[in-house]
Amino acid sequence: MRTPHSSDHARLAHSIKTTLPKRFSALVPPPRTQGWIRPFCRLALANTASNIMVPLAGLIDTAFLGHLSEVRFLNGVALATVIFNVIYWGFNFFRMGTTGSTAQAIGKGNEADVWLIGVRNTLLALGAGISVWILQKPISALGFALLQASPGVREAAITFFNGRIVGAPAVLVNLVLLGWLLGRSKGRAVIVLAIISNSSNIVLDYWFIKQLGWGSYGAGLATALSQYILLATGLVVIFSGSVVASHPLQSLTTSRAAVFVRAQSGHSYSHLCPCHFYFAVYKFEFGLG
Repeated sequence: MRTPHSSDHARLAHSIKTTLPKRFSALVPPPRTQGWIRPFCRLALANTASNIMVPLAGLIDTAFLGHLSEVRFLNGVALATVIFNVIYWGFNFFRMGTTGSTAQAIGKGNEADVWLIGVRNTLLALGAGISVWILQKPISALGFALLQASPGVREAAITFFNGRIVGAPAVLVNLVLLGWLLGRSKGRAVIVLAIISNSSNIVLDYWFIKQLGWGSYGAGLATALSQYILLATGLVVIFSGSVVASHPLQSLTTSRAAVFVRAQSGHSYSHLCPCHFYFAVYKFEFGLG
C-alpha cells in the first residue's frame, strides 16, 4: 500500500473546501500571515522611545547635577522639570495627530498629502514653540508661584528654566518630526534620533556642568541644544533621499481640534501633569527640596 504524502493531504483539503457549501467552507481558517511581528515591535519600540525623550532629558540633567556639592541645583532642576513636563506633554497632540494623519495618507497612496501634513504641522508647532518662548516670563512666574521652594532652590530652578526654555521651538517641532516618521513606519530612524539626542545631551551636560561649572543653567542649556541637534539631524535624515513635492498649504481641518481634545482628556499623559504640581508643593513645604 502506498504511503500518503503531504501533497496528497493538500489536494484532499483543497477538494473538501471547494466541494463544501460556502457557509461551511467559510469556517476553514485562512493561512497565517507571517512577517508582521517584527515591524510591529520595531514601531512600538520607536513610539516608546519618542515618548520618554522629554522626561529622560530631565533625568540626565538630574544625574549630572546630583554629583555637585550643593544640593540646591538638583532640587531646582527637579522643580523646573515639572513645569516643562506640563508644557510639553500638553502639546503631545502634535505627535499623535501627525502620526495618524500621515499613516492615513500613506494608506491612500497620496504622497503629496504626506508632505503637506508634515509642513503644515511643522509650521503650527514652530508657532506654538515661539509663543512659549515669548511667554516664558509669565509661564515662569505662574509655575514657580504654584511650586514654592526655598530661595536657593528657587534661584537654581529659575536659572535652569531660563536655559532650557530656549529649546521650546525645537521640542515642539521635534514632536511633529517624530510623529511624521512614525506615520511613515520609519521606526529605526526614530530610535537613532532618540539615541543621538540623549547622547548629545550627556556630552553637553558634562561640558557645561563639569568643565565650565555653569550649574543648573548649563543643564538647561545642554538639554535645549540637544533638541536642536535632534531637529537638525532629523531634517538631514528626511531630506537626504527625498524631495518635497510642491503643494500649496491647505486650511486646517476639524480633526486637529479633535486630536487636541483627545490628547488632553485621556489618551496622553498630560492629565497626570497637574499631580506633579501637588507632589512638588507638598515636597518643598515639608522641607524635602
